[in-house]
Amino acid sequence: MLQLFLPTLCGHTSHSVLVCVKQCACQLMHNASFEESRSVFECLLALHDLDGEDLVDGMRVNRIHGPLRGLADELLSEYSNRLLSSVKSTATFTLLAKRLKALFHFGGCSYMEHLFIDKPVMLSRLLETLRQCFSFNVLKSLDSTAAMIWVKNPASTSKGSGRWMSTTGECAVLLPRMQPGLAFLHSPDHYNAVASLCRTFGRICLETQCVKGVRVFDFATRAYTEYLLCEGPKDDIWCLKAASACVALNEVIFGCKTNEQKGEDGSSEMANRYLGRAIASFIEEYASENLWEKVLNEANPKMVPLGCAMLEAFGVFSRVLGAKFKDGHEFLPAVLYCLLDKLEDANCKLQEAAELSLMAICANCGYSCLADLLLENSDFLIDVLVRHLHHLQLYP
Repeated sequence: MLQLFLPTLCGHTSHSVLVCVKQCACQLMHNASFEESRSVFECLLALHDLDGEDLVDGMRVNRIHGPLRGLADELLSEYSNRLLSSVKSTATFTLLAKRLKALFHFGGCSYMEHLFIDKPVMLSRLLETLRQCFSFNVLKSLDSTAAMIWVKNPASTSKGSGRWMSTTGECAVLLPRMQPGLAFLHSPDHYNAVASLCRTFGRICLETQCVKGVRVFDFATRAYTEYLLCEGPKDDIWCLKAASACVALNEVIFGCKTNEQKGEDGSSEMANRYLGRAIASFIEEYASENLWEKVLNEANPKMVPLGCAMLEAFGVFSRVLGAKFKDGHEFLPAVLYCLLDKLEDANCKLQEAAELSLMAICANCGYSCLADLLLENSDFLIDVLVRHLHHLQLYP
């Protein structure tokens, strides 16, 4: 009887009732008779982070196994299929995103390994669903007057070191952010729900690659960067898909930030190595002069969301790596010229995205202002300028 009433009680407004429901569900899941019960399992997924706490001790590690794994696969497929269609209902959409997040948290590395080895098609469909959640509205992407979210007048931030310093601190925690012009995510609640899901997914993918030795993190991130490697003509559909993939990847990578403090069995160093290698690869693609020539030289405003997403990705990477972002040649020196170049771009959205990313880099890498950043890295900038002077036919 309790099993029948638990799903209804999950929507109760009383906090004490929800706590009791969560405790009952946890106890029932330890009972072999109820271990495969869908209603009990869904209650755990809905209430797993009540009061900001994870599942009770022993409920996370290797709990999705045997027959329960089949139930988890069924729920994962169902929730993924319903996620986008439920976007008109904020409550339903956020609940589904929350349950998907709990499913990965509950299963941990063992369940992620199972998906990668036994259910690669299901895993690929989930990645595509997450990308589609960040799709851009075609009409909104054409609106050149759409306001940026972070400051009312970005141009004022460069006037006066005091203003720069205060805004730099704010920008340190703004990236990744909700992009303007999204087709399905119309409110911060929508965005935060799917962003939190992407971050949890990315963190567990990286943990799984370190602990289990399966390259699920590389598989997931490559699924998004492959949109930039599309062969043939780059049309409107390509640029909007690539932009949404870039935004989704920013959230997945940002979720890996906490791994430095939560390595398993000494896997922290390995996680940092995998993460650094992946970010270096993304930077090489995002800062590619050939790609930017295509993004900017096509007189197509639908290319702008992709350009903004790539520029802001540099700020996200600096937040994930922290001071390490300025240590290697493959990080800060590789993006600095690209950001400064776009800071003077004719398109105001690209200007603002570049400025936001530069300010985030200053805050995350310990620079007091943009002048300090430029002074310390002037050698790299001069090298780029000299190289361009030797090829004036390519860089008029």
